[in-house]
Amino acid sequence: MVDLSCILLAGGKSTRMGSDKRILKFSGRSFLEIAFDNARQLSEDVVVSLGYAGQTTQEFKGATVVFDDLKERGPLFALKTALSSCKSEYTAILPLDAPMLNIEIYSRMLDEIEGRADVDAVIPGSYKGAEPLYGVYRTASFLSATRRATEEGFQRVQDAINRLDNVVRMDLEEFRGVDPKLLSFHNVNTPFDLERLKETIDG
Repeated sequence: MVDLSCILLAGGKSTRMGSDKRILKFSGRSFLEIAFDNARQLSEDVVVSLGYAGQTTQEFKGATVVFDDLKERGPLFALKTALSSCKSEYTAILPLDAPMLNIEIYSRMLDEIEGRADVDAVIPGSYKGAEPLYGVYRTASFLSATRRATEEGFQRVQDAINRLDNVVRMDLEEFRGVDPKLLSFHNVNTPFDLERLKETIDG
């Protein structure tokens, strides 16, 4: 079994949504409640990344809460801070804004790591691009990569990934066995995204 920590990225500004995504309701529960429950199912070592202290809206029982070193600089800086608190050999990243996320997608990624000592990351994606904020990473390697990327003036998560030696790419189609409609990868960034997701489920 892979030794796993989990980072929940919950510090975004929700600019396109127009309101705080963390408190949006989906099927009677907030996005934050859904995402935190998913994280707890994946790992006992959960690190919740918030933008600043005022963003705390609930007690994250048993989790470590960290705040961005540089507020509003984006997920790369948030990850650098959060990874420093992760205790396991590997770390899974969970987005806040995917309320239909099926944690079995992480089991598929962990299958790619099991028994291999050379894998630095497993990242899902498609012809449209990678989904690095759903990936599983070797904690020490990715922490080092985020530090080097930020020290060199870069701000994108991909800039850190480019500094990893062995990255396994998984096509989204490989996840249909556990998530037939790939709803795990439906991110809600705008009110339209939320309505479209609800219509997809109802349909």
